[in-house]
Amino acid sequence: MNKPLINQNIVWLAWERHRRTLELCRYLGITPVIFESSLPRSFKHPFFIAKTFFYLLQKRPKVLIVQNPSIILTLLGCILRRLLGFYYVVDAHNGGIIADSPIGKKVPLLYSFWQKEADLTIVTNRFMAEIVEGHGGKSFVLPDKLPEYKDNCGRFNVEGQINILCISTFDADEPFEEVFAAAQMLPSDYIVYMTGNYTNIDPNLSEKCPKQIRLTGFLSEDDYWSLLSTVDLVMDLTIRENCLVCGAYEGISQGKPLILSSTVILKEYFNRGVVFTKNDSENIHQSIISALSRLDFLKNEVLEGRALLKKDWQTLGRKLEYLLHEVL
Repeated sequence: MNKPLINQNIVWLAWERHRRTLELCRYLGITPVIFESSLPRSFKHPFFIAKTFFYLLQKRPKVLIVQNPSIILTLLGCILRRLLGFYYVVDAHNGGIIADSPIGKKVPLLYSFWQKEADLTIVTNRFMAEIVEGHGGKSFVLPDKLPEYKDNCGRFNVEGQINILCISTFDADEPFEEVFAAAQMLPSDYIVYMTGNYTNIDPNLSEKCPKQIRLTGFLSEDDYWSLLSTVDLVMDLTIRENCLVCGAYEGISQGKPLILSSTVILKEYFNRGVVFTKNDSENIHQSIISALSRLDFLKNEVLEGRALLKKDWQTLGRKLEYLLHEVL
């Protein structure tokens, strides 16, 4: 594939940094354009709108790919597509397909509008593709690319005899209170590390945790990968039925056995080296005990699954490359 041709004629634009965008751009040979600001949305969004318009007016790409979220950026792309005449691709995360935020629920027609208006919508799984196709759009299914194995992470200073990482952002779709209750049933030398900024939920949450829980807060990139590489087991849970959780990709990349929520889409895609659980405390506890009882078997399965996922993704990645070259 001619990578310079793609990089020269395609702009991939985002209003926030996300691992999926960075991995896909690296694979395709595209230099991502990411606008970031610490200003409140009411200030930064008007600035980003103007900046996006003038940037595209100057670059005049043949293809524009945007990261969704942001829904505002996605709708802006629909308008500029008609004005500037580029082929318009939206790489849509689940939150960009299903209007499940408080604001999004008030304007669901905007979601169906852009899905129909975009020339192509890249989604992570077949359920999201069905939604796009149902709104008259064209979809392409491409799960996240597994991060590369990191062999120089260093060892995190863990405290337990058994150490478990629960990857969390403390969003509404995560059953973190059930994780707390499950951890309380574990022996005192089993430590569950929970990542993510918990202060938006409760600034005093760490004081209310069972003794088996450690709230790490937001970790730097290096510390996160160090912790991930050190623990015995990785857990990432969601109540969303059609969500491929990022922590599963990251855990598999480091060869870690997983505990994931028992949803159809997670069972379909991550089918080796995984114990699936219902999202209540009793089942989470039992899943942890079950996974630890056959840890070596699960480790071997994860390595087999990692190789297969990489192979399958390369096939899909090449299909996307061919599609973009046909457009160019």
